[in-house]
Amino acid sequence: MSIERATISDREEALISPELLTVPHVKIGNLDQCRKFISALLWRLRGGLNK
Repeated sequence: MSIERATISDREEALISPELLTVPHVKIGNLDQCRKFISALLWRLRGGLNK
């Protein structure tokens, strides 16, 4: 993922999603919402909205 981007690519999602399925208590329902949530988490971890 590039720092400039606010979304993850199809390739990145393909790498992340199978790993999420192995985590206990993690359930993936709507794939589009899951992708948006992951993008939001990564944006925040990269320093988004520092106040």
